[in-house]
Order: sequence, then structure tokens, then C-alpha cells
Amino acid sequence: MFFSNRKWINTPLNYIGYQSLRYFFSYICNYLSIRNKQSDLARNGYIVINDFLSQRSLIELQQYFVSSDTESSFDESIQDAGTLVVRQSTTIDGPVELRPSLHEIYNTLSTFNDFFKISLNQKIWLDKIYNTKDACSQNDIHCDTFHAAFKVWYFPFGVTKDQSPLCIYKNTHQFSFKRFFLEYICSISATEDSEHSWRLPKKGFFSSLAGDKVYFTCEPNTFVVANTMAFHHRSISLQDSIRYQVHLSLPREAFKCFYRRSS
Repeated sequence: MFFSNRKWINTPLNYIGYQSLRYFFSYICNYLSIRNKQSDLARNGYIVINDFLSQRSLIELQQYFVSSDTESSFDESIQDAGTLVVRQSTTIDGPVELRPSLHEIYNTLSTFNDFFKISLNQKIWLDKIYNTKDACSQNDIHCDTFHAAFKVWYFPFGVTKDQSPLCIYKNTHQFSFKRFFLEYICSISATEDSEHSWRLPKKGFFSSLAGDKVYFTCEPNTFVVANTMAFHHRSISLQDSIRYQVHLSLPREAFKCFYRRSS
């Protein structure tokens, strides 16, 4: 039971609650491993830091995103229905002109060692997201995994409701018996080809898991860390627009309290 497959394990044991028990015990382990249980990240499942980078780093990063000289560096494309993500993958020690800003991000994330670990070879994505009013798969309400896992977004430019902002549903990173049963239903109906993230039904008993939501609209120079065990989605764009972001995925062990804490 105590190993961290990304979402679920296709096994007959799911019929007697194997996946649901993994959800329950991973939540207990996560709770026990966090020293400061009153921190915003522990209580709310997310934190927002405004005016994050120094003014010099902010300007350098903004210029990097919009400069025609760096356009060829964004050499990965992900088309998802009406949304196109143009991406550059790098690390903390990536492009020389970005090192000050990326190291500021690294230094801040290093202070969250109760929640995740980050290394200098951590993959970082620089994304230009071209939105249209057509829906994409990320508009569906979903959770990334059954246990605590974290993602980071840094927005060098402001994000409005027109620009398909991230939305997180409050308190859905906390344990609930309804989520416990959803894990059971999804695990017994999943196949090897199923997505690793559960989509929340739009109607019926489980749809009420999505309660109040927070829109991450923001001013330029905003930094967000969120627990993507919570239900979340990218809101539907109200018009054609471009959103710029620095994005990181920071997984953690599902059963961390069974591992020796590093000093």
C-alpha cells in the first residue's frame, strides 16, 4: 500500500477499498509530517505572495517572455482543443538572463521543506498560453493525485478573468468521507488507459465536493503555491488572450512520515 503511484493502481483490491485506504493513510501521513499546521499552505491549500521578485528581476523576466530574440527558445507546443501552450523547459540554472529571478524562486521554495523538496536541477517551464473561448481538458474540475502534491505558478504579468485563470476549490485538499468514496468509485471503474487525475462529475452526489472557489486573478509579479490534491481547473477564457507564467511541479511522497526526515 505504501508507495506513491501517481494516481491509482489497477488491482482487484480496489473493490475492497485499497485505493480509498491509500487516500486516507496518505492524508494522515501528510498531516503528521507538517510542523506548522496553521500555515496558510496547510490550512488553505495555497499561498499567494504579491510583489514577489525584485523590480530588476521582474523586468528581465517580462522582457524575456515578450522579446522576439528569445522566441525560438520556446520550442515545445501543447495543443489542447482551443488552448495552445508554447513552452520552454529549463532549470534553476537556466538562461543566464533569468538566473537571478529563478534563484529567487528557488530560495523561496527552499523554505517550504515541510511540504516538498526542491533541487537545483528542478525542471521549470516557461509558458505562453494562448487562450480562445473554446473549452479544453483543463477546464474540467479535477485533482492531480490522491495525496498532497504541489505546483507553483509565477505570473510576471497580471491575470484577469478574461485570461483563463487558475481556480481552486476551497478546503478540498482536506480529508472528507465523500472524497473517500469518490476514490473508491473511480478506482473500480478505471482502466489502464484512464487518466491519472480524476475528473469531478458535474452532476450527482459527488458534484457537491466542489464548493466555494478561489480565482487566481492577480497583479503582475505574483507567486502562487497550491496543493493540487485539491480540486481545481483552468477557468474558461472569456476572449482570445495570452497568459504568461513560470510553472513548476513539486511532487512529494504520499506516505512521507514513513520515511526519515532529512536534516
